[in-house]
Amino acid sequence: MANSYTSSSTGNSWFALEIDRDFYFNSYGEGKPRLYFNPERYVVIESAVFDRSDKVLTVTDKKGDVHILSSQPDHTLFKNSIYADWEYFDQQTFGKGSDMEDRTDYEPWMYNSLEALAYELKAYDEFTGKMYYGKEIKVD
Repeated sequence: MANSYTSSSTGNSWFALEIDRDFYFNSYGEGKPRLYFNPERYVVIESAVFDRSDKVLTVTDKKGDVHILSSQPDHTLFKNSIYADWEYFDQQTFGKGSDMEDRTDYEPWMYNSLEALAYELKAYDEFTGKMYYGKEIKVD
């Protein structure tokens, strides 16, 4: 690929989200996980390969850029940025009597681990454990 770019998570924070509805823009998510290296910018993951022995997830985004994830997601960065924004949105929107039926559609769900993200991307079918940060959904 002539125009591809490669980045690595070594020494860098990252997290990946499942977005049903984007509360920032009142729009639907893409149906694929979003990868964030900072809270202001994300890429949509198109495909992935997981190296089980080295615990490295190599993902390709919609532009064809490659991102190598070799560390665990940064729960604190997510909690203090996008999740904090969602909590404010939730309080302002649904705390004032809006339609509660759609409330959970807007909540961003962060993949709890590198392995959980690999499982979601169908790159690691041997995964067992907690799928999402702060949720009790598990894969057995």
